[in-house]
Amino acid sequence: MTPAPPFWLSHHRLDEAHKCVRVGPGYVCSRCLGTYPVLLAALAWQLRRPFAPLHLDLDPVLFFALPLPALLDWSVGQLTRWRGSNVLRLVTGVLLGASLGRCIYVNMRHPGDPKVFLELLGLSAVAGIVWGIRQVLGLPGKSRSEGESPVDREGPFAR
Repeated sequence: MTPAPPFWLSHHRLDEAHKCVRVGPGYVCSRCLGTYPVLLAALAWQLRRPFAPLHLDLDPVLFFALPLPALLDWSVGQLTRWRGSNVLRLVTGVLLGASLGRCIYVNMRHPGDPKVFLELLGLSAVAGIVWGIRQVLGLPGKSRSEGESPVDREGPFAR
């Protein structure tokens, strides 16, 4: 039996490998590849001296509009056979990262800010609603069959 290929920063299984990009010998979730570097860059930029302001006119867009494309793409992918593309996931990840970078910064400087609470509540609510719909509709899970090894699958990782 050959070992499973390395997945870095990826929460996907081999049957969702189409959602990842190859980076060296490993694989990275394409949305995460957009999200984390932008999140860290946005956070670092806001923490430079002098600190970025706590309240911006763009905050409604940063907190509530930027995550919408990622939420929509993820939700549709969970509820339908939509596969999307890695470019779409990367771009929506960049937008999500900018939003979360602002969210974390505001929370660091002003813990308990209502904008932070509302953004995280909204993201969690969408995830919960999508999960509930999947359960009610009896949509198949996204996991492997019991006892199946990830290397037993055919696809881009088969050797």
